[in-house]
Amino acid sequence: MKSVVRTILVTIFSILLLSWLIPQVSVANTVTLILAGVVLALLNLTLRPLLKVLFLPINIITLGIFGWVINVFILFLATWLVPGFAIQEITILGYTMNQFFSLTFVAVLLSVFSSFLGGLL
Repeated sequence: MKSVVRTILVTIFSILLLSWLIPQVSVANTVTLILAGVVLALLNLTLRPLLKVLFLPINIITLGIFGWVINVFILFLATWLVPGFAIQEITILGYTMNQFFSLTFVAVLLSVFSSFLGGLL
């Protein structure tokens, strides 16, 4: 139970940090931020292991790269489930990424921030 609460708190603070640094990651208000953190953490704790086992052969063939697709899918599912939590197309160095690559970019940053904040707690 303690690890679930810790995971939820780390996810909430990671989303807060991302929405602060990247204007395309929008969170409507504090309640939406908390709801997005709870939904994303619960999806990562329940659905992610199931998808990893289900797609284990593809993940082995791609040498683990398909794990990022699972992370992107879970992030997309969280944005779909939580109204007010959205990730728009991101422009970096004049190049506008489509929705998939924007979600991939945010998923990478979310995992980096979560790892960093998880190490601090």
